[in-house]
Amino acid sequence: MQNEVLGISIGLAIKGIGEISKVNSSFANLKGAIRQSEGSLKGFSRELAKVKKFEDIKLKLKVNAEELKADFASATSLIARGAAIVLPIKTATLFEESMADV
Repeated sequence: MQNEVLGISIGLAIKGIGEISKVNSSFANLKGAIRQSEGSLKGFSRELAKVKKFEDIKLKLKVNAEELKADFASATSLIARGAAIVLPIKTATLFEESMADV
């Protein structure tokens, strides 16, 4: 009976060694996949940094465009104010010149 138990124990131990080998190869495969995904993750990180950089540039361009619109509106406003002052003076001058000719 002890011989049978010993035989079964040895058989299970040998079978366990085979399973350990399978587990080790699975871990090796997993390690390779992790290394590969690490490289992909670094590439993704670089691409994400580029996207963030372009997003910042886009935001700065938008702010600059808004500032240019405000400057243009301000310049247009100044021209309109100047015309409001100059036009009556110009009209009065023309009127005076025409009266001087009479």
